Amino acid sequence: MKYSRLLLRILIPLLTAVQSSRGADTDVPHIIATPLVEIAINQGAGDLIFEFFVQDKWWLGKGSTVRVPYGVGAVMVAEKEGRIIWDIGFRDPRTGVKRVKYGIVPNGFKQQIPADGSVPDLKIGQVYRVIAYSGGGGEATFVYKGAN
Repeated sequence: MKYSRLLLRILIPLLTAVQSSRGADTDVPHIIATPLVEIAINQGAGDLIFEFFVQDKWWLGKGSTVRVPYGVGAVMVAEKEGRIIWDIGFRDPRTGVKRVKYGIVPNGFKQQIPADGSVPDLKIGQVYRVIAYSGGGGEATFVYKGAN
């Protein structure tokens, strides 16, 4: 099951983003671009917090961008080998969350993995990946440091 859930979450919306230009001069499909999600990983006081951002154009300078918080609709944490250990998704994909604490399911989200509701403890020194998706997607790798 490794990344099959992730691939489905990414591919289906991307495929549906291809729209035919009916009524226009051409029948060439248009691709609607989605933003790349940046993930900030904060570890401290025993908490592991994921925050999500996108780069947005800033109105004050030509070519300038600013990092703005971005709501995502799905978050997964996987071991280095690819086994997903935590998977949550929003019930309404049009809305998202900008910050998530590992193991805490935000209001309006549903936990898919693990099914029993208790997330596994992370191992100090192990490499993990966090994957976020909501239209656009992103991922980050981190080494778990444990309680500081």
